[in-house]
Amino acid sequence: MSKHWSCLLVGICLMALTVSPAFSRVGELDPSFDGDGRLDPAAGLNAETGSAVVIQADGQIVVAGHASNGADFDVTVKRFNPDGSLDATFGLGGVASLPLSGNDYAADMVLQPDGKILVAGHRNVGTHDNILIVRFNADGSLDTTFDFDGYVLNDFSGAGQNDQANSIALGSGGEIYFAGRTSVASNNDFDFAVGRLLSNGQFDAGFGTGGKVTLDIGATAGSIPVDSDDHAFGIGVLSAANANRVIIAGVSDNSGTNEIVIVGLDSAGNLDAGLG
Repeated sequence: MSKHWSCLLVGICLMALTVSPAFSRVGELDPSFDGDGRLDPAAGLNAETGSAVVIQADGQIVVAGHASNGADFDVTVKRFNPDGSLDATFGLGGVASLPLSGNDYAADMVLQPDGKILVAGHRNVGTHDNILIVRFNADGSLDTTFDFDGYVLNDFSGAGQNDQANSIALGSGGEIYFAGRTSVASNNDFDFAVGRLLSNGQFDAGFGTGGKVTLDIGATAGSIPVDSDDHAFGIGVLSAANANRVIIAGVSDNSGTNEIVIVGLDSAGNLDAGLG
């Protein structure tokens, strides 16, 4: 069991204490969770990292990350019962993965209302990184209705540069939004990368340019230099009553000092003048 998975799952135990009636003192480890409040689910010694966690309505715990198979890293999702045991009905013994050759990494996850699991991250294709979005069915199998093979692999920049998805969210109509970064070939800096997919995994032509928006924060914010390094790490979508506005959070390099950046887009991918 890697240290990363252990730290994440110990954190889950501590969060669960606020809803557990079995304890009189908040902050103590819950012995009803895997016997001692701590979980070490790894069966081998290969490296693993947990990047995101979601608690289902039935109390099951879904953790997404990436795990080594001894040769490379695969996007991996594990589902645990409320007592900390792996859910044997999910994937193979509680574990689902995307078994591609090469290194694939997960950064974020969201559950659809129908129980399907969307994971955002990136795939290293040797010379650069491409954005990777994967969808699993509720039973852990790959959803082959999603871009025909269960995953979207995209050279966001179109120029063989380093592109990564760091966050993922759902729109009110089932659209899939992701945010991350894309590198610019002309000056090797990073810009915000924001995309919108239809529920079938195809890019939505009604958003930005062909479903994609690239943002150089310095070109829109006078206090930050043009061509600064910009990285998006969070994305949220407001309700239809709020015009499905998109909010992206990240960081921009202001002459060597990182600054928090919040950007708003309208439902078509244009900058939202109503923000800021």
